[in-house]
Parts: sequence; C-alpha cells; structure tokens
Amino acid sequence: MLEKFSLRKSVGVGLLSSCLVFAIAATPPTPTPAPSPATGIEQRPVVVIYPFDVQTGVDPRLGMAIAQILSQEMTAAGGINVLAVPQNVKRADFLTNARTNRADFYISGYVTPVGDHASVVEQVVSTESGVILFSQTAQVQTVADVASQSLLARQQILAFEIGRASCRERV
Repeated sequence: MLEKFSLRKSVGVGLLSSCLVFAIAATPPTPTPAPSPATGIEQRPVVVIYPFDVQTGVDPRLGMAIAQILSQEMTAAGGINVLAVPQNVKRADFLTNARTNRADFYISGYVTPVGDHASVVEQVVSTESGVILFSQTAQVQTVADVASQSLLARQQILAFEIGRASCRERV
C-alpha cells in the first residue's frame, strides 16, 4: 500500500511540476490583434484572471501557473482582452481590483491535488454585479487539460456579452 501511495503522490507531483515548468518557461507571445468573432459586440470584453488558490502544502506557484496558462489560451483564442495576471491581490479585493482595472469579468478558482490528478474549480464573475455567472470543476492531469478549461469559460464570457449587447439595444 505504501508503494501505491508513493506512486500516486509522485505522479501528482509530476503533474504539478509540469504545469509549473510550462508556465514559467513559456514566454508570452507578442500580442497581435486576434480576429473578433462576429458577435455584434462593439467592444471586446475585458477579463482579469487571478492566480488560483492552492491547498496548504502545495507550491503556490501552481496557482499562478494555472492562471497564466488560462490567460495565454484565452488570448490566443481571441475575441476578448485578457489583462496581465495580477500578483499579491487578496481574494477579498478581487472585485474591487477588477473594477479599478475596468475589467468586465474576472476569473478565479481553486486547485486541489487528488491522487495522480488535480481538481480545478474555475469561476467567472461579473464585475457589474459581483455575481458568479459560470463555474466549472474539472479533473486535470496535463497542461493540455488545464488549457482546455479556458475555452469553455471564454465561450461563456462571450455569450454573456452577446446577451448584454442585445439588452442594451432594446433599451
């Protein structure tokens, strides 16, 4: 049993380490305007992604690595403006900080190692209302798994913006 536990723990540590290496080693691409989807939105929504909270005992750089991976993927997919991942902002100040930076939404979350995987909870919050508009939980094992989580969140943000734009047109 000790060998099985050690194997699971080492696989989990390997996953966390690979996420850290990927995020730290990856240099962000030179920003180029990405084509906007035909959504009828006059202006792209602005999003800030905060470093994810990590369980006690886990390297806190993992939370930053996940935020950077999500930011890079959302930026590459286009259609939204993603601000630089902020550091040293307390969770209680996320909404105020996002509003100060004129973000329409912010993304935050948690990461917890579970055996040889990690559980990632991601939340999209409207800065207009302070309400969580979308939340998802995923079991991730690779950097690609983490990156894929950004696409659904991005899709939800764009859908909310389309809804807002159509409501404004009716008024």
